[in-house]
Amino acid sequence: MLSSRSPQAMPLKKPPPPIDLELGTLVADVTQLIEAGRTAAVRSVNAVMTATYWRIGQLIVEREQHGARRAEYGAAILERLAAKLTARFGRGFSRRNLDTMRRFYLGWPIRQTASAKSIRQTVSAKSEAPILPLPWSHYVRLLAVANHSARASTNRRPSEVDGPPGS
Repeated sequence: MLSSRSPQAMPLKKPPPPIDLELGTLVADVTQLIEAGRTAAVRSVNAVMTATYWRIGQLIVEREQHGARRAEYGAAILERLAAKLTARFGRGFSRRNLDTMRRFYLGWPIRQTASAKSIRQTVSAKSEAPILPLPWSHYVRLLAVANHSARASTNRRPSEVDGPPGS
């Protein structure tokens, strides 16, 4: 039996997109999401590790050096600490690296703000990011800069530098 509706009254449906085109869009969207997630994960891990290294430097200075810039017996302590940490965690905790962490703490003092207190309680990327905005490798390079004012001026993200690029 024929419908009482005329063919003109029925809405025309768009044909579905070809499966290849639909799949290509889905793959592109999922790929973008995965890449963004991986980038965010790397940034988060780096922020937490940078805060951890700052905190290790703080512990060395405050507990072993009693707040002094250098302990008379500091080299021996760092050697022993390095040996114990390396035995437990592997590479990355040599005497030289521990000394770099100590110098990092001394070179970038953090005022006792709510963020600094949260570093002591638990190392958190969110609380630490505004205070230590650069990755660890950048701080290691900056420690080699002898001029403290030059070092401080480079301790900013490119977005924090005054003026647009090339001005």
